[in-house]
Amino acid sequence: MTVAMLRENAQNWAIDPDKIAVADFSAEGNLAGQLSVYWKKEWLEKETGYSSEMMKPNIAILAYPMLDCVKASGRTAINAWVNRAMLGEDATEERLKKVSPLYQVNSDVPPTFIWHTTEDTFVPVENSLAYVMELQKNQIPYEVHIYQKGEHGFALGDERTDSMPNHSQVNEQGATWVKLSLGWMRQIGFMK
Repeated sequence: MTVAMLRENAQNWAIDPDKIAVADFSAEGNLAGQLSVYWKKEWLEKETGYSSEMMKPNIAILAYPMLDCVKASGRTAINAWVNRAMLGEDATEERLKKVSPLYQVNSDVPPTFIWHTTEDTFVPVENSLAYVMELQKNQIPYEVHIYQKGEHGFALGDERTDSMPNHSQVNEQGATWVKLSLGWMRQIGFMK
């Protein structure tokens, strides 16, 4: 586990072991979400050999994350492929719920920054909205930003990550998520 490796090497790498974030986008946002909901589970300790405190993310930053694999199942061929890649041919609803952070939110989830767009046709914005409602129910500190415009996968929203010939992934408004997330991290004391 990367988080545990960072903590093991914190002194050598000049890392504050109490300020480790998980951050990811889309399908990988699912993995960051899974670590957020499962880090304290005994089964994960047994599987990895690391204590839960070694695997604990201090915050999570999730960008247009796939948090509900149940609803995504069969929506598109790509969604079905992602589910098959995670679970093989045995993608039952019960197993899909286990890999869906939405259904696993608990009081141990770290503070979370999440953003999405309403135009995302690959991972519907409802994934993030439903997750935020679960964070609210569990009294988890969070900040959420939903942008009206923006296709799935625009990353930073500027020229650095826009690989499209028509520059369709440049999104001036959506690109504000970086500055907003930094402000949020300062606000909650994660960084100065």
